Amino acid sequence: MKKEFEVLKIREVPEHLDARVLAAARLAASGNSRRNRYRHIIVAASGIAAACVAGFAIFAVPVTPKKHVSDTQYLALNDFSSIDQEFFALASELNCQSVYALDNSVNLEK
Repeated sequence: MKKEFEVLKIREVPEHLDARVLAAARLAASGNSRRNRYRHIIVAASGIAAACVAGFAIFAVPVTPKKHVSDTQYLALNDFSSIDQEFFALASELNCQSVYALDNSVNLEK
């Protein structure tokens, strides 16, 4: 193995091979730099677009004035009488069904 590497130190690389290697390296480097350039442009453009969208959302949306809420509207929000009536009706219905289910299970065992 060491003898093969020694040969590389002693002899010169042929010019046609050297030119091919340098050309391939140049093409690879230009392709990588082109990809990196496109990647940087895309990241910058997406950042600018996000900033524009955020600015539009903050400044362009019209602000609606707050409506004056009266005390009767607050009292209406605190009125739970209809909800309590429906809750009582549902609870009594469920209790009736559970008692009925228990009665049927007792009858089935007999």
